[in-house]
Order: sequence, then C-alpha cells, then structure tokens
Amino acid sequence: MLIQQDEGDSDLVYSLEDAEKCLLSALEINDQDIDAMIELAHLYDIIPNPPEALKYASLVLDELKRIELEMTEICRDNKNSEMEM
Repeated sequence: MLIQQDEGDSDLVYSLEDAEKCLLSALEINDQDIDAMIELAHLYDIIPNPPEALKYASLVLDELKRIELEMTEICRDNKNSEMEM
C-alpha cells in the first residue's frame, strides 16, 4: 500500500513503511505527540498489526485522559478565581 501526495509532484510516492518511520521519529522527539500516536494507531489498524494498533490507541486514550484532567483543573481554578473577584 502506498501513500501518494496530492499536491505538487505527482511522482512523489511514500510507502506505509516511510510513514511509520516518520511517525516513530516524531515520537522519539516528543513522546507526548498525540497526533503521531493517533496516526500510528490508524496505520497499524490498516496494515493490520493489532498489537501495535492497540498499543497506540491505548496511549492516545491515556494522553487524552491526562489532558482532560489538566484542562478540568484549569477550568476549576479559573472558576474559583472568578468567584473571588
């Protein structure tokens, strides 16, 4: 299976292996890159590679839970600050 760039050079073609390498490199740079995790979960889902798809889907869900808790705390803190004014 190949991924072809729609814009520009129509001869530019990437393999799923190329996409995988790029996404894994992105995670090496930033291990909380949720976009890379999402794309890897999708990639491994279509290859298919169920263990890796599950791994990255679970990492995405864990990261989303962490983000939700962080944002909830910010909302709570700011609501409390508003009430004090």
